[in-house]
Amino acid sequence: MKKDDYSVAQIKSKLMRARRKGKGFVIAKPNSKVRETLRDMHCRVDPYKYEVTLRFRYGFRPGENTAHIVKDLYYYKAKKHADMRILHLSPSQVKACREFGLEVKTHSYKIY
Repeated sequence: MKKDDYSVAQIKSKLMRARRKGKGFVIAKPNSKVRETLRDMHCRVDPYKYEVTLRFRYGFRPGENTAHIVKDLYYYKAKKHADMRILHLSPSQVKACREFGLEVKTHSYKIY
């Protein structure tokens, strides 16, 4: 529990410094316990960046009906030979990726 308390204190102090500078938010990677503690302290915790695992079935080619984000991820994998990509996605893009069957996890959070 000491580590979680320390993490909460660090994020809280970073947030206070950011508010003094006029920014108003901090981007961090808290674990689930720290997120719950921050929510109990009335801080807003929203997903900011997502980690998308790039696995397409053999022979897949994006067509006209394929979502734009899925096409971008497919061509990124073809060019870079990457298995994962970390990027900012809107809720509709997250939904499109999940409907297509890509694994989408939250990578970092924006804390207000």
